[in-house]
Amino acid sequence: MKIPCKILLLVATTIFLCVGCSVNQKSIENDVPYIEKNGDKYADIDNDVVNERYKNVDKKTLTYETSDDKGTYMYESNEGLFSQNYLDKQKPINDKKYVSILNGYTYACEVNQCNVTYEEALNLVSKLLPDDIKMTGTRDYQVNRKYITYSSSKGNFMVDFVSQDEVNKGNVVGINYSKELTN
Repeated sequence: MKIPCKILLLVATTIFLCVGCSVNQKSIENDVPYIEKNGDKYADIDNDVVNERYKNVDKKTLTYETSDDKGTYMYESNEGLFSQNYLDKQKPINDKKYVSILNGYTYACEVNQCNVTYEEALNLVSKLLPDDIKMTGTRDYQVNRKYITYSSSKGNFMVDFVSQDEVNKGNVVGINYSKELTN
């Protein structure tokens, strides 16, 4: 039985397009939903989009990888996390390196702040991090910043909670996610 050449070409094209389209789909995991203001493409973050992402998150699709292709690392100091750009000004307290992850789910405290209770913030974190996470520690930096570290089979994580006042007493206005790099 001979299959016409046009049918084979159509099937091959369809398979190629399906595979190509699925590979190129943009992951929202690290896609920050910016709002353009006054010509500034990165002026603000659309928290409505972030809120919707938390409602519809599927942990099985999360990779917990960074989108930073520049290799920007963060280190721990006595004042919190700092970028490798400040290594000449601050001294790390350990050898751990962190990268920013889950940027598409981050509430940035510098721009369009969220306003959730500390308990609600912990619930949001549990929606994203792996099911087998175990809290390994907490660190308070400054009056309004708390870092919670977690371990899991998918790596070690640090979540930064920023509040308007003392973290456990006020509303959280920012949540940032980091993952420890391991060799």
